[in-house]
Amino acid sequence: MISKTNTNLAERLRDRRRILLTIPLLKKKLASKEPLINSSNIEVQLTGSETCNLHCWYCSTRRWGAGSNQTQNYFDKNNLQRLKLFNPKVIILSGGEPTLYHPEKKFGFNEAILEIAKYLPTVKFGLITNGTIYPEGKWIKLCQWLRISLDAGTRSTYKKLKGVDLFDSTIANFHRYLSTDVPFVGIGFVYQKENIDEIYPLLKIIYSSVRKVDRKRVSVQFRPIIYYPKHLPSKMQIDKLKDLLSEEQNLEFVEFCQANTNITQLFSKKEKKLLPSFKYCYLCRVHKAITSDGDIYPCCLVFKNKECCLGNLSRNSKQEIANNEREFFYKSPCKSTCRLNQKNEFLENNLNSNPKIKTTDFICPHFF
Repeated sequence: MISKTNTNLAERLRDRRRILLTIPLLKKKLASKEPLINSSNIEVQLTGSETCNLHCWYCSTRRWGAGSNQTQNYFDKNNLQRLKLFNPKVIILSGGEPTLYHPEKKFGFNEAILEIAKYLPTVKFGLITNGTIYPEGKWIKLCQWLRISLDAGTRSTYKKLKGVDLFDSTIANFHRYLSTDVPFVGIGFVYQKENIDEIYPLLKIIYSSVRKVDRKRVSVQFRPIIYYPKHLPSKMQIDKLKDLLSEEQNLEFVEFCQANTNITQLFSKKEKKLLPSFKYCYLCRVHKAITSDGDIYPCCLVFKNKECCLGNLSRNSKQEIANNEREFFYKSPCKSTCRLNQKNEFLENNLNSNPKIKTTDFICPHFF
């Protein structure tokens, strides 16, 4: 009863064609013989806080030193206005845990968002959070999209994976966010053999507890655990989940799973990974990821890799950053291990197209 393709909200949030909205900017940058120091970026991902109040042993950010409650690195508030150098359409706030940003007693997460909005009044904000905290303030009116990293369907598994007992409060905050005007409220679920059996009951909980009028705003994104292949679920576990959904009699629930999650991707056959077939890193021309210490990278997957650093907000000029971006584009030193190879291949194959796309929604275009 589960179809092979997702539609509606899931299709919109993960529509790979949406990244073609970057083509005009890419063409402009590629056509110029000199670096364009005043040109736009589509998206900036900002790590405002490297600290986190959870202890997820599988957290990818811990591999580059963030994500610990012992880490107190905060993005310099004086650099917030310098984000306008990139002229982004979208700023995604991530971490660590971004809502813990508090470099000064009277200047926290809410104040930082409002400060950025002063210099970039048309920018849209997205938030990737663990959902354990609901920051008060007017920032919520500027947020267009948020995703809560949950990774569990019960208190016991949540505590086992994350080291603290905050499952109930996180679910409560999920519903609190749904009570606001944030257009899209999502849940992220990193699946592994320790939690895959909770996917089905969690979907039931979300479906039954969310008002029908609000379901169209909810998405659930399933992603496999990375770096720890021994913890990937077995074929038997995946088949069990597939059977549960196939035998489900509540057609409205089935439709919710089809329209608002990417769960069918768990059941698709994994193709053998091939070497990337793109020539250059196109994403580095339209996307930037910035660490709490102000270092600039083409994406968060290469944080702390100095070979991939494009400069620093405090120490480098616009011209230097633009020069480094252009140089990185042609060298693409991390191409052989790129986990975003599908996006670069897709852009390269469509670079000469004139896409006619109905949506102008740039929010999180790298999630597909």
